[in-house]
Amino acid sequence: MNKRAENERKFKKWEDRGDGSRIYSYTGFGKNNWYAKYVKIVNSDEDTLTFRQ
Repeated sequence: MNKRAENERKFKKWEDRGDGSRIYSYTGFGKNNWYAKYVKIVNSDEDTLTFRQ
């Protein structure tokens, strides 16, 4: 499986940028009304530039 397909499977929401890079995001919800938002920015080769929680 290539990197783009794997990122699209893991992160249900993404935004294409003009230079070929993408911003992936995912929000996970827990039991006690907490949530975590994950944001991953990749370049056009799908190499990770930043990953934040």
